[in-house]
Amino acid sequence: MIGNNMNEVSVIGLGAMGSTLAQVLLGNGYRVTVWNRTTAKAEPLVRDGAVLAQSAASAVGASPMVVVCVLDYKATNEILGTKEVASALAGRVLVQLTTGSPQEARDGEVWARERVPTTSMVPSWRIRARSGRTPPFSYRVPKPHSGGVSRFSRSLLGT
Repeated sequence: MIGNNMNEVSVIGLGAMGSTLAQVLLGNGYRVTVWNRTTAKAEPLVRDGAVLAQSAASAVGASPMVVVCVLDYKATNEILGTKEVASALAGRVLVQLTTGSPQEARDGEVWARERVPTTSMVPSWRIRARSGRTPPFSYRVPKPHSGGVSRFSRSLLGT
């Protein structure tokens, strides 16, 4: 069971960007849970205080905010598409940082809305992204949390 503390964040995907994001969060006092298909990538973060989840579903269930930062939408779909992960998303804020085409981003949004009804969406145009690539999106799923959500979301969005 998660608390309403938005100083708890799970990061799924520990490539260059995911690892850096997790490290910055740790350095700023966040309780960070990490998961990666290759667990060796988590070792430096665990030494610095991150908690290693044994599965993607465990990572999702560990924190009120989940950041997905994997190579592409195919990888995202493989990770989030399991029944265990999809059911664990209820009540979480999901921040999707996967890069892909505009159509993949739209399809990802449809997927998320079909599985986890959303209450609010951060428009992708508010997020600065490189030309020709799809901006990430962030949305909040049911069971709103007190405080913190907007502060962390704003820090990710640069607003």
